[in-house]
Amino acid sequence: MRTIDNRLFFDEVAEQLALGHAVRIRARGNSMLPFIRDGRDVLVLEHPGERDFVRGQVLLAQLHDGRYVIHRVVKVKGDRLRLRGDGNLQVYEMCSRAEVLAEVTEVVRGERMLGSEALVQREQQEQQRGQQVQSAQHGQLQSKQQQEQRVQHGQSMQHEQRTFAPRSIRQGTCRWNVYRFLWPSHPFLRRVGLAIYRRMNKQLKNT
Repeated sequence: MRTIDNRLFFDEVAEQLALGHAVRIRARGNSMLPFIRDGRDVLVLEHPGERDFVRGQVLLAQLHDGRYVIHRVVKVKGDRLRLRGDGNLQVYEMCSRAEVLAEVTEVVRGERMLGSEALVQREQQEQQRGQQVQSAQHGQLQSKQQQEQRVQHGQSMQHEQRTFAPRSIRQGTCRWNVYRFLWPSHPFLRRVGLAIYRRMNKQLKNT
């Protein structure tokens, strides 16, 4: 697998944003839990405006040490912004407005929605089973059974796609504002909130 340097990747992101395009990237890291989930969510980025440099906004910024972070604004003082990940207890970052590349305008919930690979794999397995059936059966009975399998498989795929449809958290919606305004800032309360989230997430995985 070829690895792309972060700087080159985000240079391309910045170029697309400057052209007025929205950019989608896969979330990486746990610093924004529980709002943004590592590897399971897709973030929609747009070019930032002056109205985006306010407390509570989620921004993509390049820090002075070269790192890129997608964290929430917790304080604005003139040209300087103080950032903090929702999943961080006491770690903060500082950046200037000029170092902000984008704002996050939407979080597309992933997990099974983004598991299209699993649907493709299942479809391939069904096709292989269909080929085995084809080699073992003959005549009109074979043709009838294959037709029934294709219909059933198509219905099953449609049902799965409906079941695992993506869920979107858009900027300004009630759910977005719950994370923005109600997620605790105190380290102890935040630790408790993260512990509850991880326990509930673990229970869901075990069911």
